[in-house]
Amino acid sequence: MGRSPQPLVRVDDRLGALHIGRMILREASWLSLLVSTRGTVLSRIWLRIVLITLVALVITWLHLEEGWFERSLTPLPFTLIGLALGIFLGFRNNTSYDRFWEGRKLWGALVNASRSLTRQILTLIDLRAEASAGKTPDPVHRELVHRHIAYVHCLRHHLRDQREALPELSELLSASELSALEAEHNRPVALLQWQADRFVELFRNGSISEYHLPVLEASLTELTGIQGGCERIKSTPIPYSYTVLIHRLVAFYCFALPFGIADAVGMFTPLVALMVSYAFLGLDAIGDEIEEPFGLDVNDLPLTTLSRMIEVNLRQRLGEHPLPPLMTAEDGWPADLARAPIASAPPAERQTRSWPAGPRCRSSRSFSPSEARRRSLSRGRWTSGAPAPPTRPGNLRGCRWK
Repeated sequence: MGRSPQPLVRVDDRLGALHIGRMILREASWLSLLVSTRGTVLSRIWLRIVLITLVALVITWLHLEEGWFERSLTPLPFTLIGLALGIFLGFRNNTSYDRFWEGRKLWGALVNASRSLTRQILTLIDLRAEASAGKTPDPVHRELVHRHIAYVHCLRHHLRDQREALPELSELLSASELSALEAEHNRPVALLQWQADRFVELFRNGSISEYHLPVLEASLTELTGIQGGCERIKSTPIPYSYTVLIHRLVAFYCFALPFGIADAVGMFTPLVALMVSYAFLGLDAIGDEIEEPFGLDVNDLPLTTLSRMIEVNLRQRLGEHPLPPLMTAEDGWPADLARAPIASAPPAERQTRSWPAGPRCRSSRSFSPSEARRRSLSRGRWTSGAPAPPTRPGNLRGCRWK
């Protein structure tokens, strides 16, 4: 049965786990989509919309009550600029979504490559030579698969610049490997190198045949290509000058719009300005959010969920039990914020403790979801208490973070 595994995906991203899977479920009615604010960009742009609406209110009042702006602009310039601006925003959002979808395809390839490499390790590596030398075959397979699980989590940390998350790999790597990783600039590449070195060692003692070694090397090469694709997306953002130009054009258009429509629309000018600014500012914010698919924004890729799925799949192939729970989502919100057993628990208890069904929290001070995410990032764990029901926005408000 082996030792009980510890979950490598803690509220890891200590903030990222709060948005796990938020993009995955789309089962909602037409009316609920109209009124929903969860997972939307409204939280990022509402202040700008309010400011533009207030400016429109002031301009409308001065125009109708004080007689200002009698010689207002005609709507024609705004029609022409709005058409061009819509084309620019559409092009930018298409570019951002291409980056997002390419990142998802790369992580899908990582899932497949991980399963294939594990199958190759368990079937192509003949450990009779290891057994004859007095070693149990299972620990060698376990070592190789655990190192690959560590690689998956390490790649996630690498893409999110979470170098402080290295202690989370202590259940998968030896103390010497953890110490050596500290000085590595590109830790996932180092893990692939160590995996290749171990394959060569097994080849030299006869555990891997000369026909199977190239197959294992091809799997490592595929993983290197996947990592390179992810790093290319991360290190090559949309050109800054293009982003600045779009931001400036959107801001200028929205603030200047009331001057062009006040005479024709009259008292409805603030309402029109609100609707137009929501459309343009929203499209602009969406492009910003999905441009970097590996980040921690609401609609970024759920790398923590994917990492946990790979870990569970690979641990199950080793016959380990109990397994960490898969992270699921309900109505676009995470249903499981399972954490590792408390580090101070005795080793025997950590080995036999079953996985928690959900986060542990107790009723206390109320936090908004954004404040809860910030506190989870800075402090890092739930206060112990009774398990909470599946997490939804309302549940976050009743938890105290510690």
